[in-house]
Amino acid sequence: MKVLYIAMLFELLALLSCANGQDVSDQSDQLNIRAVMAVENKEFSAAIKLLELALTQDPNNPKTYCNLGTAYFLSHELEKARSALEKGLALNPKSVVILNQLAVVEMESSIYGEAEGNLLKAISLDSDNAVALYNLGCLYIRMKKLTRAVVYLERAKLLKKGYPEIHFNLAFVYGRHGNFSKAIEEARLTVALNQNDFEARSMLVVLFLLKKDRESALKEFRAIEFSGAAVKPWLSRLIFGNDVVSVADLVHK
Repeated sequence: MKVLYIAMLFELLALLSCANGQDVSDQSDQLNIRAVMAVENKEFSAAIKLLELALTQDPNNPKTYCNLGTAYFLSHELEKARSALEKGLALNPKSVVILNQLAVVEMESSIYGEAEGNLLKAISLDSDNAVALYNLGCLYIRMKKLTRAVVYLERAKLLKKGYPEIHFNLAFVYGRHGNFSKAIEEARLTVALNQNDFEARSMLVVLFLLKKDRESALKEFRAIEFSGAAVKPWLSRLIFGNDVVSVADLVHK
């Protein structure tokens, strides 16, 4: 299930764009740009070394701490990621990017209360920040506060057009609420945006079965088979076996 949108919105990507065709003289900025490129190439250890070196040049740069925290996160070093992001936030308490990144790390660390607080603060600073709205919706899914999740995911959907993960999560929440028609609508939008999203197609199979529409469920099942993707055994059992379908089948890991 796509519960988490990792906000890989490096602040230095903006710098990289601004630096295009210009001379970036500051050594710390140059190291940050090299680190961003390393992250894009999934060279996380190299990025961390570059960012740590950048901090020796400019120890009070919140962007460097933000990038370092993100690089640590991608290296699955959650404690170091959180420490770096907290240092960045102390230097720039109104950075929506850092608040988002820190909340993501806290979610992955199951520190839900602090993640909620940071996301609400991000939204108070920028009420139209789709990333913060989406992350908060996903957090409420994890906290099993599904009514709240719908509110924030719907707000994110209005701001972030054509983003399949938003529709997918809304399909899940509406399905858990028993609003199968609305869930099917959102799941279909997910597939329309990404034909190869077999997780969404599997969800459609379950949703149609819950609506007692076996014909449509079988059609979606055949679409998965026709694509050549491996069909999950649990899905085959729901279609052809004796398993009883329930809303719990909306998500399988």
